[in-house]
Amino acid sequence: MPTETGFPKSRTPIVSASLDQANFRAIPGCPVLHGGATFYRCRNLFSPSPALRQIIKESRIKAVIDLRVEKEIASFPDDLSFLEENGILYKNCPIHDILHCGNTEVLSEDLFLDYQDILLGHTEEIRSVFQALAFLSKPVLFHCNAGKDRTGVIALLLEDLFGVDRQGKRRDYEKTERNRWAMRKGGLPDHSKNLPDVFLHATGETIEKTMALLERLGGAKAYLLSNGVAEAELENIKRGE
Repeated sequence: MPTETGFPKSRTPIVSASLDQANFRAIPGCPVLHGGATFYRCRNLFSPSPALRQIIKESRIKAVIDLRVEKEIASFPDDLSFLEENGILYKNCPIHDILHCGNTEVLSEDLFLDYQDILLGHTEEIRSVFQALAFLSKPVLFHCNAGKDRTGVIALLLEDLFGVDRQGKRRDYEKTERNRWAMRKGGLPDHSKNLPDVFLHATGETIEKTMALLERLGGAKAYLLSNGVAEAELENIKRGE
């Protein structure tokens, strides 16, 4: 049976460590296709390691959604040659959140405020992401830079659609915190050198506040429907089609 990374527990520690450096894992609760997950998350695909290349190929990834904005992509582009060689479609669906595109002083050193901005202030961008998730061939891998913030919000919405409980959502989010040092060791390009340290973490407090906000918005399904995602598109995602 697949583990949270989408692969059997027999994977060697070396491969597991390399996947931690890539912050790579399957989305909890997602549908299964050909024995593997239909949705995956990770850090950016700039200079992917041999282990990450291997796992992407073994996962039969068909499409990649890049959540980063133009300036990030220009500095550290995904390895499009690798994607093309393996028949993987690349699609950019940028989310222009405050942390990456605005004045971070308004966040008052509270990372939740960025997630609140994503959910409340970028509904059209999130709609585009979910429409892509609905219609791209599966499995789909999505990412931002570290695979923490924009990726974390999209993952939370998916997990809520799939009925993952609160503990499971928190556990998936906090795995990025456990992977932080591995990602740095693995050479993650750093866009965050001038940010307060609090913005570099993935804490339980941040995801708990975000889950509470999503609950106040009626849950992922009601939130996405209100933002123009069609019910048929949500059903495609839930079925993994």
